Amino acid sequence: FWRYNRDTLRVLVAMESDHRLFPVVVSNFGCGPDAFGLKQLERLAEGRPALVLEFDEHRGEAGLVTRLEAFIDEVSHHAGTVSSRPVRLPAPPRPVAPERYRDRRFVLPYFADHAHAYVGALRAAGYDAVMIPPPDAETVACGEDASSGRECHAYIITVGDLAKQVRKGLVRTGDVYFFPGTTLPCLLHQWGRGMELALERLEVEGVEILPLNTARHKELMDFQTLVRLWGGLVAVDLLIRSRCQVRPYARDPAEVDRIVAAAMGAIASGVEQGTVADVLEQAGFALADVPRTGASQLPVVGVAGDIYTRTHPFANHRLFERLEAAGLEVWPAPFLIDNVDFSLRRALVEGFYDGRYKESAATAMAFLRKEVEQWRIRFHLGQKLQRIEEPGYRETLDLAAPYLDGRTNEILVQNVAKMVDYARRGADGVINAISFHCMLGTISAAMTERIRADHDMIPLTTFVFSSTWGPDQEARLEAFAHQVKTFSQRRRDAAVPDRNYWQMLSNWWSESRRD
Repeated sequence: FWRYNRDTLRVLVAMESDHRLFPVVVSNFGCGPDAFGLKQLERLAEGRPALVLEFDEHRGEAGLVTRLEAFIDEVSHHAGTVSSRPVRLPAPPRPVAPERYRDRRFVLPYFADHAHAYVGALRAAGYDAVMIPPPDAETVACGEDASSGRECHAYIITVGDLAKQVRKGLVRTGDVYFFPGTTLPCLLHQWGRGMELALERLEVEGVEILPLNTARHKELMDFQTLVRLWGGLVAVDLLIRSRCQVRPYARDPAEVDRIVAAAMGAIASGVEQGTVADVLEQAGFALADVPRTGASQLPVVGVAGDIYTRTHPFANHRLFERLEAAGLEVWPAPFLIDNVDFSLRRALVEGFYDGRYKESAATAMAFLRKEVEQWRIRFHLGQKLQRIEEPGYRETLDLAAPYLDGRTNEILVQNVAKMVDYARRGADGVINAISFHCMLGTISAAMTERIRADHDMIPLTTFVFSSTWGPDQEARLEAFAHQVKTFSQRRRDAAVPDRNYWQMLSNWWSESRRD
């Protein structure tokens, strides 16, 4: 996907054989791929002057000239002293073979509550797997040390977890640092190589970074284990939705948190042993017994955004709890479930139209088995949940069509479609929760005003999350909550005259019959 970055790296590799050449790279603020390409520049240009010019609207001519003059002086000083050297190219990725990992430990960062399901699936496949504790302020500090600041905030947290655990000796030689990857043009595609370079700087050897995309999970797990993993992911989604549906109306919200936390802790063993349905059933009974306040229906806010930030409580600074404290109910978007479903349906449709019937048949069988498992898991908790259904493949394309070409990035299409889905299905407000420097989230943000205009000016805003949450963000959230409540009340008031009209007509008819 990264055409220009690949060309840049090719030039840098070729440059290594000519001591007369010194690289100048021109970029712009917030260029996502450059956040990782420049890491390679630092490695390849080691020992010779290199200049990176990053432009934004604040770049002045005087500062530019100063940078150029300093670079020319540095080049003059190094001229004739830089010797050609062999290029240390990274080794090509090795195939994912189960026998390579039987005696190794998988270490998973807390990328979402769904990490519990991955731990259980890896154990069910016969691997040793553990999940490190959720990130904290130390994680962010380590991540900022191990990154350049140009990467997305989600990467900083994830690489920070790795660096923190390495420094504490909890991630050691032979371990595999595992998290879900992607094949799509998202910065997540570059995380693995970025973390390998971070380990080089930390002088750590023997730790493998494995951001395995969903299509390649079958190289690590058999089909039945993948079915269990899918069931675990669905179960975690249901638990999150249950918590959001019950907690705002509970007399003791902490009791809801305790029930859901216990169920989340049991998901790993449930996936490993094939008892996820039992875990959900017990959680459902416990949540049903939680005493309620009797409060009426609160205004509902749908939370969309990038797949990491919208679901990770540390990354979004506990956004769900803040919204509930403001008197709102949260309608969460799924994690990975919608992405896998969309990808399978797209592969099925495109395979059929391209004449790849054998491949389409295999995809159809996988899709059918996925649907059966999803129905089985939902049976134990889904009937008690509101707004549980997600748009299907064709519906997602139709929802996004006024704003995006359906052939563009799948994650972008799904996020825009989800914001539209919230607006048309009765949400009183929508938040696009994105990570700082998230390319796809930023593009989604550009669509929000058009979506608002097409849906009665529903409150719809983008929150960009980084390492801090300050008074400005708190004030914005309070203002948004006020807008949501006003919009909800206006919507209810607009419905009252209709009810009064029919009541008046009924009263008139009754009086006429009596007369």
